[in-house]
Amino acid sequence: MQETQPIHCPYPDCLSGRIVRNGSVKGHQRYYCKRCERYFGATMDTLSYRLQTPIAEIAQALFALMQDGSIKGVARATHHTPATIRRWRKNATYQKDELIASLLAYHASLDNSPQLIAFRAFLATPYPASGKSKLSVPS
Repeated sequence: MQETQPIHCPYPDCLSGRIVRNGSVKGHQRYYCKRCERYFGATMDTLSYRLQTPIAEIAQALFALMQDGSIKGVARATHHTPATIRRWRKNATYQKDELIASLLAYHASLDNSPQLIAFRAFLATPYPASGKSKLSVPS
């Protein structure tokens, strides 16, 4: 049987545990915080919040970015805009565990491989401020 973690309010000024389920929107569970009286979805504060692209596709694009280093090249290969790839890269630093789990679910052979170690280091590196230069690949 799968254990579920208690849900807490994701708003920093609240963080209450007084949460109740409150229906669903487009198949995603909604919640209501009794303390701050705000609604939120299950994906709030995750990489998939407000995204239409599956996490596995984002992980694959960022893995390709780590290998290639060219945002425009990855954008062409994945049929997304360079701005989208940059946004995914910027947000990936904060959600690296979710991305790595998704990548491993798709490529089980990467477990404990040098590529996975390099990908972890890549995600841990903050995104460059300018975004104009070619990204450096950690070795």
